Order: sequence, then structure tokens, then C-alpha cells
Amino acid sequence: MPTQSPITEQDLRDIVRILGDIAAMKPDPDRQRIYLMNELANLLSTDTWVWCVAPLLDPGKQPVYLYHHTGGMAETRMTRFIEAVEHPDSGEMTAPLAAALISAGSQVTRNIE
Repeated sequence: MPTQSPITEQDLRDIVRILGDIAAMKPDPDRQRIYLMNELANLLSTDTWVWCVAPLLDPGKQPVYLYHHTGGMAETRMTRFIEAVEHPDSGEMTAPLAAALISAGSQVTRNIE
């Protein structure tokens, strides 16, 4: 028996619209990323997002991130976010995520509830 998908027809229409809008933009990766993330955040009812790259990621060791774009974070919240990421125990705390990223060889989406 097929399972019911949490993705609705309207969700798919919204995703196609977002991708069409991005395709119609002048090639500007930064602008396209920000638009994509803002639209996905709206679709998912998310109040913040971060687009970053981890050029040095070794499970269990202090990770290194480069933050390209963020959305929905006031200066105070971003400061707390960076302090948390730079915590001395963050290598140990992020080891499962680092292992998942390395295993996937691409992006990983996590939901925190």
C-alpha cells in the first residue's frame, strides 16, 4: 500500500515556481542562493537559515565553516550562533553531522525539533 507523501501538489508547484524564478534571473550565484533560501524558508515556515561551506571538516575535530549568507538572524542571534559553532566541544558535538556530510558527499538537511 502506497504511503501518503508529506509533499503536496501545491508544494511542488511552489518549488517549480522558485526554480523557474531562479532560472530567469541573470546569472548571479549569490543573489540566486539568497532568493532560493528565502523562498524555501517561507515554504517551510522557517525563521532562519545559513548557507555555509565547510572547507575543513574532520569528524571529532574543530570544524571550520565559511558563512556565505544568512537569513533571519539579527546581530545578537548571529553572534550567539557563531559562539556556539566555535565552542571548544563543537568538534565532538558535530561529529555525527560531519560524518553524514562526508558520507553523503553533498549537502545534508537537518530538522531540529
